[in-house]
Amino acid sequence: MRPYTLLLILLFSHISGFAQFSKGYYFTDIKGTTWLSSENIKDSTLVDFVDMSLNIHQLSPQATLSQNVWIFADSLTIKFYDVSSKTYKTILTCNYVNNEQDHKLLLQLNSCREVQFGYTSVSTGNFIYLCKKKK
Repeated sequence: MRPYTLLLILLFSHISGFAQFSKGYYFTDIKGTTWLSSENIKDSTLVDFVDMSLNIHQLSPQATLSQNVWIFADSLTIKFYDVSSKTYKTILTCNYVNNEQDHKLLLQLNSCREVQFGYTSVSTGNFIYLCKKKK
């Protein structure tokens, strides 16, 4: 009987561990999350990037460095935060589709342009590596 009790305790602790992850970790349930990227993205250059990384941002609404802020809501808004002037400039707003099973992020830039990234989460799930997929 004791081996089964130990097995059940380990199983429930493992399951409850998944339930304790914050929203967005491992790039799941990303709607309502904010991520930071140090890449200098402009609307016209996003399709040129081969790879980039994103870090989940939960500490405060203000970025601490001049960098891009990715805000996932019903659509994706990428803003540039200038730390010296403490202002945001909207770079891009677009629709997105996050396929959590295939680890692919599709950005629909407009009716004619799309860019798709594969992604891998690293370590604790708060860091995502994006790699552009060819169509």
